Amino acid sequence: MGNVLRVALGVIAIAAHDVMDEPATVQKEHMQRVIPGAYVYGASYALIDEVLQSENGRSIPTEHRERYHHSILQGLITSGDIDTSHLPDHPLTEELQSMYQLLRDHYPIALYPHLYHAAEAMYEAQHRDASLDPVAVSRAGGIKNMYPDMAIKSAMTRVIADLLGRRYVSDGSISHFINENLGGQFRDDFEDHVPDSKLGTWTPFTIPYNPESESTNPLYDLFAYDAYIVNCIS
Repeated sequence: MGNVLRVALGVIAIAAHDVMDEPATVQKEHMQRVIPGAYVYGASYALIDEVLQSENGRSIPTEHRERYHHSILQGLITSGDIDTSHLPDHPLTEELQSMYQLLRDHYPIALYPHLYHAAEAMYEAQHRDASLDPVAVSRAGGIKNMYPDMAIKSAMTRVIADLLGRRYVSDGSISHFINENLGGQFRDDFEDHVPDSKLGTWTPFTIPYNPESESTNPLYDLFAYDAYIVNCIS
């Protein structure tokens, strides 16, 4: 519940700031539109990240998790009706379907295509990240190959929050989030490397580092990326 509230309240804070100088009627109308989206984002993020894509979800059979994966992806790509008859008779099925319907009702894809594109990109990056095999990462060229999905996942969390919470988001703002947020992901992964190691969560700071085979060091990259942002973007 802590993560649900953290994500939802983040969207609501963005929304409140967006209309802080507007008349009360505008503020009320905007918040009525935003709150369902904030709830869907917070609840679905927690369910997907902490149940379907984490060690906690290993109690759900692999076949069922695959079915959930394809159904979620279908919804984000098409916003169409989803046949849930092939999904397990589980409270998770009902909850995901309920949140999906709320999203479609309050944020139809015809009016919010960028929202669905961003959610699809974030979800697929999360899915690949959750399926990481440290041996395969090493064979594929090392830690640096984790960075694209790290950047997508981190940037899209902010993009989605702003698309839900603001009345208008410029293309320039979206580009700024994409360029800037990888640094935040580096810091979060570094700060959490001890609990992540205990949980078996793979990040650049928990995958065993071999200086003889790696072409990069995530700790150096953390500082280098901040320096890049300050020099080129800020």
